[in-house]
Amino acid sequence: MSILRRVGAKGVRTARRAANNLAHPFRRLRKERRLARRPGRLEAIEKSGQPVTLFMSPEAGLEPFHASQVLLAKTLDEAGHAAIVLSCNGLLPICTVKFATLKAPTAWNDTENPVCVACRATRRKTADDYELLEVSLDSLLNADDRVSIDDVVTRFEKSPWTADHDGIEFGLICLAEVLRDRRKHAVEELDQPDVALLRGLLRSSLAVYLAIQKLSSRFNLHQLAYFGEYAYWQAPQIFAARKGIGLLALSHGYHRDIDRRLLSIRPRHYMVHAFEQIDDWKTYSSYPMTPEVVGEIADGALFRLTNQGGASTYSPTWSQESEKVFDELGLSRERRTLIAYPSSYDEYVCIAGQLKALGFAYPDRPQPFADQETWLRELVLWVSKRSDLQLIVRMHPRMGVGHRHSTISSDYRKLKDAFATLPPNVVVLWPESKVSSYTIAEFADAALISWSSMGLELARFGVPIVAAFQRIGLMPISNFIAFEETADKYFALVETALDQRTTIAQVAEAFRWTHYLHWGSLIDVSDVVPAPDFAHVPPYRRPKQQALMLKSMVDRADVTRLNMAKLDLSDAAHAAERAAILSVVKRFVNFFDANALSGGKGPLGEGTPARQAAGRAPSRLVGRLLDILREEAPVASHGIVPVQAGRAMESASR
Repeated sequence: MSILRRVGAKGVRTARRAANNLAHPFRRLRKERRLARRPGRLEAIEKSGQPVTLFMSPEAGLEPFHASQVLLAKTLDEAGHAAIVLSCNGLLPICTVKFATLKAPTAWNDTENPVCVACRATRRKTADDYELLEVSLDSLLNADDRVSIDDVVTRFEKSPWTADHDGIEFGLICLAEVLRDRRKHAVEELDQPDVALLRGLLRSSLAVYLAIQKLSSRFNLHQLAYFGEYAYWQAPQIFAARKGIGLLALSHGYHRDIDRRLLSIRPRHYMVHAFEQIDDWKTYSSYPMTPEVVGEIADGALFRLTNQGGASTYSPTWSQESEKVFDELGLSRERRTLIAYPSSYDEYVCIAGQLKALGFAYPDRPQPFADQETWLRELVLWVSKRSDLQLIVRMHPRMGVGHRHSTISSDYRKLKDAFATLPPNVVVLWPESKVSSYTIAEFADAALISWSSMGLELARFGVPIVAAFQRIGLMPISNFIAFEETADKYFALVETALDQRTTIAQVAEAFRWTHYLHWGSLIDVSDVVPAPDFAHVPPYRRPKQQALMLKSMVDRADVTRLNMAKLDLSDAAHAAERAAILSVVKRFVNFFDANALSGGKGPLGEGTPARQAAGRAPSRLVGRLLDILREEAPVASHGIVPVQAGRAMESASR
């Protein structure tokens, strides 16, 4: 009987395959007919005045960027709403694809270069596979339009960074992008290739702006979607604000490195929206996370220690040999250790330029130091007068030559001159150093940041953090990030941080801010995008999070507010979060020092091999985490050495 069933099942499958093969030509024919009707559909949308979401996606050659846009566009289209993709057949002199492939700006008519040819092929295939409506920049801008754009560029030929059109500081916006790309600080540093890039950006930015104006006269634009805060997407944001059009600022999830299974949707410029989150933090700082999210954030935190070379990770890979590094740097065991993490200044310059053009002051709060270099100078001077302290300045690896940059930044040159001579208790790790930013954090008594994301990363591991600036980096003044508005009060805070005991509340708040800032705006599309580093446009299927997508695109809802509103605020949820944080603290201890919890008998869970023989005192980082376990779960932490005692033993053992 079972044999007959198997034969019968096989016969059914064979019959289905045969039927599908017969139906295939008819399905293809129906699809071709639908594709042929696209011009008529565009005309109908135009005549009806139906609200349109315009996806500005000329960067089809960067498939992960393009995939996010077309996935949303198809979801809208499938639900009966109008979605149009603004594409490019090679018109733009410079674009995100050309940036990514290191191609210099091209001429208007250079559409047959290899970058544009490959990009165009991807765009056509995706448009057909997804059956999307498209309007190309090339079809919108005729020869006269291009001459008008060239006239604007010519008018500002001697100083293109001052170019102004329609009340928008296009020159400032494009200068900001060039400075970020070239890692420079001011217009005086530009060379001829830099100026050529700036002019190319002006042409591309003006082309996109003019195209949006034309489309606005034809269609009822409801929202503009764009991926990444690049120069050519800034003027459309100003246009949208003037016309009451919504924005969908897209990016991938900042998780682990960059996770393409997670799609971020913000209702305005990334930084502007993040500043609003800082302002609203008091409202959400007590919202508990689910244990699953706590675990995911912990996964991401540990992943970054070993993922040098990713899209967002610059630090060399973490090493288990923190004590060896301590000795190699010539540090004293009789002094307490401060570690300073400055940032790459060109990124600040770029964001400041963008926000100024958008009408925002950046920063908009008092600061204790005039700039990052002043902070470092005053910090080095302060430490030089203290025989009980030593300082490591870990210059940002982005300042030097790396897998993305073949030259050093202007930051590097200036700081090399500024710190050519150092006090004996100050060590500078220059960008090319192979020492991991995470390894040195293990013996830090406190970490000092300008606005580096290392502040949040290390706060999750329980390291005391003092910020030298506010509202430049995306961190609120909170239990895990300390800040004062004057230099005197800043150094008093540093003094306090040296003896600060870490609490579970501080670690939990660092996790909660990570969740609110980086996870609040996310939509999970892992049912469509199969892997964090998936590099293509996936076959379309209706996403499980379709309803959330439609609320953001149709109703202009803020995804962050929607996601936060779903959180369980009950006592049980708080208790579950607390248990999850304790579990993560234990996991962190086990990762950094497998012997610390086991008395030399091996790890109690996931972790790395033991680094030292049993009996070694814990590092400062591990000691703080052990203190949390000792204070929060005394029974489970039997035999754990308190931090203060650990410091004395650490000094003796070293």
